[in-house]
Amino acid sequence: MAKRLGQPFSLTPCPYNPRSFQSRMEAVFGDRLRLRWSLRLGAWVIEQKVGRAALRPIRVEEWDDTLIRARDGYALVMVVQPGNRMACPFCHLTIAVPVMETAEARCEYCLSRNVDARFMTSFYPLGEVLIDHLKKIDPERREQRERVLREEAKALSVKELAEAADAREGAAQFKDSLLDQLPKAGFPSLVPDAWRH
Repeated sequence: MAKRLGQPFSLTPCPYNPRSFQSRMEAVFGDRLRLRWSLRLGAWVIEQKVGRAALRPIRVEEWDDTLIRARDGYALVMVVQPGNRMACPFCHLTIAVPVMETAEARCEYCLSRNVDARFMTSFYPLGEVLIDHLKKIDPERREQRERVLREEAKALSVKELAEAADAREGAAQFKDSLLDQLPKAGFPSLVPDAWRH
């Protein structure tokens, strides 16, 4: 049990060494992404290199994820739980973890006691499914940029088609209203009570 600012918490040791997944991540993303076990969260954290180290080489506690990231020049991308259940960091009750998606996990017991126990997390097996997910959310990948451009072009095309359809419909209604207002020269009105001459 470690203690900081009066808040006790437990440290969770790394369950195994994911050497093959780390080498696959390095082959796909180079040194831009890294996988690290968080002792405090008891989960894998995927972090993105954002710059050089922001702190001088100081002694950083092995459980302080924020200082570790600042020291190494990384930012948090996502938290990956080692299973589909996790302990609430506040009350330690077991709660469900979103599977194969990054979504909000909630502890209803803590929320009922006005403790904000909501956090983004996910469960992915450390394998190709997680690599594919990281490829999809990676803003620097060429396929991602091309996909965004295709989606923007498609949305713009749909918007232009809808605007053109609205313009045609408006023009047709305007024409119909003009034709209804024009006098009928020499022709009786089609309204039954106006057949009289």
